[in-house]
Amino acid sequence: MPDESREDMFRRHSEADRPPAQNRGGSAALFGGKNLRAEIPARPAGGLRCARDDKMYTTDSSEAYVLQVKCCRALIAVGFFVLTLFKPNVFAQEAYSRWQPMRVVMHVHSKVSGEKTSLYEISNLAKRFGIQAVILTEYFEQKVSWGFEPFPHIMKLSVSNPSVMKYGLKKFFEDVRKINQKVPEVLMIPGVEVMPFYWWSGSLWKENRTVHDTQKNVLVLGLDEKGLKGLPTLERGKFPIEAYRGLQGEKPYQAVIDYVNQAGGMTIWSTPDEAFGSERKWGPIRLSTASYSKSLLLTEGYQGVGIFPEGFTETGIVGGIWDQLLKKYTRGRVRDPVFAYAEVVGHDQNMEQQIRLWDQIVYAEAGDEKAVLEALRKGRFYIRRSEEDEMLMNDFAVYDASGNAYGVMGEEVLISTQPVLHAAIRLPEGSHAEEISVNIIRGGEIVEVLDFQGRLARIEWPETKVLQPGECVYYRLMAHSHAKKNSFILSNPIFVRKK
Repeated sequence: MPDESREDMFRRHSEADRPPAQNRGGSAALFGGKNLRAEIPARPAGGLRCARDDKMYTTDSSEAYVLQVKCCRALIAVGFFVLTLFKPNVFAQEAYSRWQPMRVVMHVHSKVSGEKTSLYEISNLAKRFGIQAVILTEYFEQKVSWGFEPFPHIMKLSVSNPSVMKYGLKKFFEDVRKINQKVPEVLMIPGVEVMPFYWWSGSLWKENRTVHDTQKNVLVLGLDEKGLKGLPTLERGKFPIEAYRGLQGEKPYQAVIDYVNQAGGMTIWSTPDEAFGSERKWGPIRLSTASYSKSLLLTEGYQGVGIFPEGFTETGIVGGIWDQLLKKYTRGRVRDPVFAYAEVVGHDQNMEQQIRLWDQIVYAEAGDEKAVLEALRKGRFYIRRSEEDEMLMNDFAVYDASGNAYGVMGEEVLISTQPVLHAAIRLPEGSHAEEISVNIIRGGEIVEVLDFQGRLARIEWPETKVLQPGECVYYRLMAHSHAKKNSFILSNPIFVRKK
């Protein structure tokens, strides 16, 4: 992709005068190897599909009920038609015009973490691919200590690899500032990947000594040098937890999350569905980290989770851990929602491929670090996989059919009538794909699958489920193109509450 200014990117996102695509109804598309269409109950011959209590039902046995549902849908359709005639949908365009879209990649390592790629090389690589911000997550500290039986607390040996703490916090922040001055087209944002805890099993003498959970990590953003120095990790002795008593729950991780929140930063669970087997070694020591998606349900206060690429087995699938977390928010069980992020997990062997493959389109008030992190914290972005075609989503919003309120990604909109979803998803000219499938997800269930011929999917979808006063639900979109190498989009949610 040639170099592109933020103004050009905004222009690509803001095109409104495009012909509508044809909606063909159902889909049998695959997303991440999972047949999502199969999750929608089949419509029996002659039956009417309707939504009740957040589940899909079919009925052809009660004529009175069918008439009631048909009348309800007819009234909604008439109201929606009148709205589109006399009050065009300008809500989303007005909302997103306040911000500038930025292509942002996250979870990138450099020489600071022991890779061969320098900060300057990463910045130039991002510039080449039209990336406007890179969030660095260098290893905070790669160090483990183990003791020899029978006195592990006295006879100890430590091994450490390159990290921010070995490199020097002050030098790291200074280097990032210099790169930002040298390559102003790309904003480099300093962050760290933190290993809060690890634990031991086995014996060195039996050649099965294993250190666990060195890859059960959280990304920490938005802290300065002073804030990072105080991180409560096992190696820094900030809490009374030992590595020789086995798995000790989520206390070490919650301690890091709480500390970062108090210091004004952000925490994001990284690669929750990925497992590292004990065949991996660090010298004579075996390394093992099991997938830990369940830990997301046992901790709270973090801002996000890495869904792409290593979070789509259990966490990011429809009805998975992420949807469970969002439903906890709609039911008032947690204070803040959790948003989905895309991680590059960039190392030397795959840097060039990965840095252009996984990203997020962030709607920020400005192009500086504070504005980008604020947009990420508020969930005002969507995530993508763009292997061949860079699919874009334009103006995803939910508005009240009365025309009195609207909300965008990460926001909650208070409505008095019924919600209407609006979005436009498109593929670039010369795309390898000629068809787009869009899944509308409400409360962890797919409620509609739309197929569009061509390179544009224009969505104006009125909700037919009647929301009850005080009820809170959320909507999110999942879309993919039909090509040999599909492009994916996953939106962050919009919350809707009925007055």
